[in-house]
This record gives sequence, C-alpha cells and structure tokens, in this order.
Amino acid sequence: MRYFTSFGQFVHILLICAVFCSVESYAQVVLVVKANFPYDCIQLEDLRALWLGEKRTIGELGRIRVVDLHPSHQLHQQFYSDIIGLTGKNLEIHWKKKMFVGRVFRPKQVQSIKEAVELVRAVPGVIAYIDKPHLNDDLDDLKELCIFR
Repeated sequence: MRYFTSFGQFVHILLICAVFCSVESYAQVVLVVKANFPYDCIQLEDLRALWLGEKRTIGELGRIRVVDLHPSHQLHQQFYSDIIGLTGKNLEIHWKKKMFVGRVFRPKQVQSIKEAVELVRAVPGVIAYIDKPHLNDDLDDLKELCIFR
C-alpha cells in the first residue's frame, strides 16, 4: 500500500502538521490589583511609564508599585513585547540609560507568579501581571485591571 506519491508530498504534510499541531501555548497577560484598588482601568501610557520607571504615581493615587517577573520567565517577555513595546536589547538599553542619569525606579522583580500575587495582596498600591488562568476563585481578593489603549 502506497500512501505518498512522492517524498515532496510527505515533507509537505509534515510541515502542515508542524504548524497546526504546535503544543506551545500563548498566555493571555492580565494586570491584577487588590479588589479595593480605586480604579478599574489604567491608561496604556501610564502603564508603560510605571513599568519603565518614568512615573511612580497615577492621578490622585499615592505611590504605585509595580511587580515584574524575572526576565527568564516567558510571561515577562510576552508582557514587555505585547504591552510595553520593548524587548531584550532595547529594554536593557533603556535601563542602562536610566542608570546613567541616576533616575532608576526599576520594578520589584520576583521569580514566580505566586510571589507576584503575594506582593499584590500584602502591599497597598501594587500592580502585577499574571496569565489569565491564574486569576481564579482562589484570588477573590484581587481584581483584573483593564488597559485603555
């Protein structure tokens, strides 16, 4: 019994399977804050300014602290490329410039989503990003912060 008429057809089918059968998933990044945080949404410009150390307050609120996952975490890379608009080398250059002029307000860095959630719970005015599946019933004291684009 002959399944393929040529080696080319076989390779073509393998390529199609590789594209459609990929097991790598793409997380949906969400911002989380304590449920009593006074805002439900944040402007994208404010969000970028907070995470890039250019701003430490929003509107009438006091100091806002942001939590960052370690750069080796996949969600860190996705957050910075999709939302902040900087990745890898450009992000390093940004922080080196900030350090050079002496105005460094880097986000608090944690190793895991669990640590980020613990900080949001423990410290008033903290914003963190996690992947959407982690925002479940166990986190009923937190809420998602939407982004105005």
